[in-house]
Amino acid sequence: MPIAGLSLEELILAHRLLSKFIIVPLDKNTGTAALCCPHWYCSLTLTAFIRDSEHYVHLTHAPQHSYAE
Repeated sequence: MPIAGLSLEELILAHRLLSKFIIVPLDKNTGTAALCCPHWYCSLTLTAFIRDSEHYVHLTHAPQHSYAE
């Protein structure tokens, strides 16, 4: 039985062609996803959350708070 209108041969071909890609959710479009290169996504994530020193405060050590009290 075909899945989403694709034959078994088409599914096998799609798997071979797309197996190196990763599936990521689209941030502002609930329930949607995109295929992208894992290296590009890693670079994008590093740029947005690690290298962005203008919008984030980087801690050099953990605060000494006790939340267990």
